[in-house]
Amino acid sequence: MRKLVAIAIIASFVLAGCQSTGNAIGTVFNPIIGTWTASALGVKTEMVYNSDKSTTETVTILGVSTTKNGRWDSNDTTIARTWSDGSLDVRFYSFSSKSNKLILSESSDGIAISYNRE
Repeated sequence: MRKLVAIAIIASFVLAGCQSTGNAIGTVFNPIIGTWTASALGVKTEMVYNSDKSTTETVTILGVSTTKNGRWDSNDTTIARTWSDGSLDVRFYSFSSKSNKLILSESSDGIAISYNRE
């Protein structure tokens, strides 16, 4: 019995030092949540997917930035974003390199853009 108490005390100290990654919706881990960036030909795109299902996308061209705000949802293959102007953006997604890269394409066999986790 003393061993169980000692193990419980040690476990509580170990778990007390754990921090949330912020990648959970309710109690389900979601690897999409986070900040993702891509750069090509002088254009930088930053996408933020928050655990409360809000999203922003900032595109910077030659130092001039524009930002869109909206809501997002996902299933096993797609991410759908509904922007504040009512427009809808749906992309197929996958991960590579242990979830450090998010790959988005407009179709399952289309041109893909790779975003790095920040």
